[in-house]
Amino acid sequence: MIAELDGELTKKFRSFVNSNNSYVRIYSTQNKDANAWSKICSCMDWLDVAIEGIKEPVLDRNMNKSSLNFAHFLIDIDMIIESIENLWLAFSSVFKKIKEYKSDSNEIFNAFEFGKPYTDREYFKEVRAWFGIHAVNGNSRNLPGFKNSVRFFSSWSSSHALGEYVLILYSNNQQAEKEYGGIKKVLVKDLVRLAQEYYFSLEKLMEELQKSYEVEMDTLRSDAIYLDRELSDLKKLKYLRKVSLERKITREFYEHDVERYLKFLEVDLSVYRQDDKKLILDYLGSLSPIIQNYKILLEQIDIDDDNIFELMNLKSNWYRENHYAASKALEKKENPELSCFTDDFEIRLLIGVGLPEYIQKLQGFEFSLLVYSYDNMFYKTEPPKTAFLKSTLIIDDTNDELEIITIPKIES
Repeated sequence: MIAELDGELTKKFRSFVNSNNSYVRIYSTQNKDANAWSKICSCMDWLDVAIEGIKEPVLDRNMNKSSLNFAHFLIDIDMIIESIENLWLAFSSVFKKIKEYKSDSNEIFNAFEFGKPYTDREYFKEVRAWFGIHAVNGNSRNLPGFKNSVRFFSSWSSSHALGEYVLILYSNNQQAEKEYGGIKKVLVKDLVRLAQEYYFSLEKLMEELQKSYEVEMDTLRSDAIYLDRELSDLKKLKYLRKVSLERKITREFYEHDVERYLKFLEVDLSVYRQDDKKLILDYLGSLSPIIQNYKILLEQIDIDDDNIFELMNLKSNWYRENHYAASKALEKKENPELSCFTDDFEIRLLIGVGLPEYIQKLQGFEFSLLVYSYDNMFYKTEPPKTAFLKSTLIIDDTNDELEIITIPKIES
């Protein structure tokens, strides 16, 4: 790693990209025909590779090895430039006010080649070609004063002064070689400066992304959500889910909890016994406050530490005491395609501890809704167990003297 290219910035950038409720990822995957997120991830990955791996070229007694070391150094510089340019390009395709980034300065190399001035970026691409990447390709180019295109080829590179690399540029046209070929020199410190210019543009890119995020948040928060109070809970929740998808950044807010709640509200209650219907309606009624809280969440676009779907949690002593059987039965019923077991052993266990026998015939979320409703009933009717202390004795016979250690243990 080169000190001027501290890898801390790439860590900071990656952390920023993943922040703000995954703003970048969510918005960059909206277009099914052009998923910019995959490109962003690729650019960040290869930028990490280049920044961590880059080191100043080392001179070797063997000129061939010195040439190869310098060519590798140029590849690292090129990878940094390409990764950062394509990051800017990917973000500009998603967040329209962010522009592409390419250095148009010529202050580093102040280059003039082939009869014209070069920007620093353009000149670097020539250096990259001369010193290894396309050294033998002889890529043709049209030059002023030459009727036909000409080609150029490079000698191996060498270093006669610390931090400076040179080569000779040949041509298949003697006159072109005389005018435009000959000795070419480049300084390592200038190449590092160019890499720095690109690298620290990430700070500017983060500023632009933060501005874009804040503008989007202000726009969404200024748009209040109207929810018709006369609608059923099911229709209200469906409407709010639709709004959450339209607002993009809120589409993942409690998505699995919302999906479960919708499934519960869609269950046909005619499959249950009459006395169980009352339990279910009581449970569903206890969940109604979630809808208003979900609406507020979508308007404010801010998840805090309080889980607004906590009302749906299984929390009775009955559930804790039968946790394994209940969780396995729910998993099998809700995901029959993922289960390789057809045995209803866990369900029979649950019937033995209070659930009605006909629950075996219920499918999917019909089963789940009844389990959750019974859990809600047990939670209301059973006082919570108080915590008490027990002691665990551990006999330590690894030492010469027998030792008995007492460790307090909290149980509920």
